[in-house]
Amino acid sequence: MRAILLVIIILGSFCASFAQSKIELENSGIISIEALKSVVDTLSSPFFEGRSAGTLGEIRSADYLSEKFKSLGIFPTPCNSHYIQEFPLKNRSGYSKHVTVNQRRFLFGTDYFYVETANDTLFKPDSLIFAGYGIQTEQYDDFEGHDVSGKFIIFFNGTPSGRRDLNEWNYNWKLKFRSIYKLKPAAVVIISENISALRDSLSSPIKSFEFINLCKGPASIPVLFVSEEMSPFFLPEAEQSKLMSTKKRIDRGGKPSAFVFRTDAELFFSSNTRELTGMNVIGFLPGAKRKHKGALIISAHYDHLGIRKEELYPGADDNASGVSVMLEIARQFSLSIQNGELPLRDIYFLASGAEEKGLQGADYFLNYSTCSNIEYSTNLNIDMIGRTDASYDSLGLSNYLYIITDTTKYVELILQNEKLNSDSLRLDLKYCNPLHPLNLMRRNDQFHFLEKGIPSLFYFSGIHDDYHRPEDTSDKIMYEPLKNRASLIFRFARSLAF
Repeated sequence: MRAILLVIIILGSFCASFAQSKIELENSGIISIEALKSVVDTLSSPFFEGRSAGTLGEIRSADYLSEKFKSLGIFPTPCNSHYIQEFPLKNRSGYSKHVTVNQRRFLFGTDYFYVETANDTLFKPDSLIFAGYGIQTEQYDDFEGHDVSGKFIIFFNGTPSGRRDLNEWNYNWKLKFRSIYKLKPAAVVIISENISALRDSLSSPIKSFEFINLCKGPASIPVLFVSEEMSPFFLPEAEQSKLMSTKKRIDRGGKPSAFVFRTDAELFFSSNTRELTGMNVIGFLPGAKRKHKGALIISAHYDHLGIRKEELYPGADDNASGVSVMLEIARQFSLSIQNGELPLRDIYFLASGAEEKGLQGADYFLNYSTCSNIEYSTNLNIDMIGRTDASYDSLGLSNYLYIITDTTKYVELILQNEKLNSDSLRLDLKYCNPLHPLNLMRRNDQFHFLEKGIPSLFYFSGIHDDYHRPEDTSDKIMYEPLKNRASLIFRFARSLAF
């Protein structure tokens, strides 16, 4: 009975409040570039202040999205009278982070570079193992004779100057980190000649993305890069020259020279943490046959990086582009209903918050849903879909789309996309490889759906040089490819829902 009432309400609502022109109804199913552009231009404008979670910009964005859902005839969830789901989040500021060693404070980005986001963490190792350059091969082993499992290790970045046969270890971080993670140390300290140069070398978004993911490793072992000026403070004062003298001996002789030293160093990691509130914005359309094979959920995170050092990060591609596609699909479904065609299954539209702060919004949505006992059939997640990346730029191609999923389980979903690909998009599956260094399946909201066994596809057009930069502006969005990508996602979503 409730399902019938909802269908009557939704039809009545459209007839009363959203009567459309005959031309618009006849254009049902045709993705509008104007509609896409309107959303991207709006969300990336200065009024929304970069949409960082827990800020005024997020509140304004959530209000805007609520009004958009309402204007399109998209309802709040059955258990709510409003669209917004609030959730607690913690804001960690990397710029205020510092490390204290033996009561001396060192600055992030100048004296050290720390990969894991620690919050007020104290390490008190009683000893450290110095392991030369942290290299382990059959011919050269900096760890020989030492069990480093559960211990603190410290070594120099690079390779011994006299060992050309080890040069690959100088630039291939994968070799060094994979070797180290097998040894399972408690923490890793790497002495780097120039911390600022290391930081600058990661200025490319792709390099930064890959490097940080690599450093975190399978067990999230803390990795601390320290300057040569900072490194002596880990040793007792009488032995502070020993690190550099041992390094010189290794460089001269080309042979490992590891040793254990006692330390009373205390490492205190501190980052200013504030309790904040994040917001998901959730829309809903009831199916004519409610709970028909589970609900379809279409998601796109709307948050971005906000304002940093008085500079706006507009996030046009990341991810106003994805939100624009989600809203355009919602608009198309509304037009279908006005044409008298009802979806068979429930449809949820999730504009998730705090994705940039650790996928928190999607996680909260799935674990603390306002409606209990909801089953989801499929998730379609849309993120950064309005540009091209370097690999396709080099080919002069823009009409493509990355689809990312667990191909060991959900290859049929990809095949269905291929059947509906009437715009001749090149569907690229390279990021489906679980060994790909970017590991994108774990770095977007899709991850939480896959983790719960919900079939999920992630639609993506690649990382570009403006990723997470103030230059990610709306004038750089490529609307013809965006329209084609949106059209395919709409057709596939429709095939699942109607």
